[in-house]
Amino acid sequence: AHAEGGYFGGQNGARAAGRAGAFAARADELGAMIINPAGLADLDGTSLQFANQLSYNAYTYTRAPTVDYRIDRIQGDGSFPTVTFPPVHNQQPWQPLLPMAGIASRLGLSNWTFALAALAPSGIGREQYPQNGGQRYMLVEREAIILSYAASAAWRASDKFGFGATAQWIHVPRLTYSLTIDGTRSPGEINPVSSQLDMLSTVTVSYPMTLNAIIGAWFRPTPAFELA
Repeated sequence: AHAEGGYFGGQNGARAAGRAGAFAARADELGAMIINPAGLADLDGTSLQFANQLSYNAYTYTRAPTVDYRIDRIQGDGSFPTVTFPPVHNQQPWQPLLPMAGIASRLGLSNWTFALAALAPSGIGREQYPQNGGQRYMLVEREAIILSYAASAAWRASDKFGFGATAQWIHVPRLTYSLTIDGTRSPGEINPVSSQLDMLSTVTVSYPMTLNAIIGAWFRPTPAFELA
């Protein structure tokens, strides 16, 4: 858990976040568009939803000790020293924006619901650590700006079964990833602690459109039990 390093951060929508994402069968707000669009079929009338997450991602990383086996580090007994690393902290912990805005309506139909939404997918958008820290071969900085535009339709066949689908347009204005790499050409000379040929490598990409689809369904054999 301390080393997860992934792209997480709850769920869009207060109810989904409050249930830690366990929302597939309970999906009864616009967050259903991403988790289980079939849940939209249970919405009545017209719904407007605006949401935002403010988070403080105070990650601390402590690299495990490792042996420094450079020739100039040989000790008097012929062994190499074990190096420990101080903890490093995320220098960009505040994330003020993770917005979502959407609308859903039956459009006067009894068994259909339609929805539109714009949102930033749930996750941590930025992390930054010292360039010379123990984590530098894994990550120095990451910034991800990702937007999603979604359209959904849900159909309730009866009180026992419903089906839904979401079409997504995912827009990535900027994705930047930096880490330190060892420029040593011989694999046998690569040192896990440091190298005179260490260099910062940064990759920056953007992509205007990636298409994605989400489908979902629910089944209620009894009013008190639901599968989704």
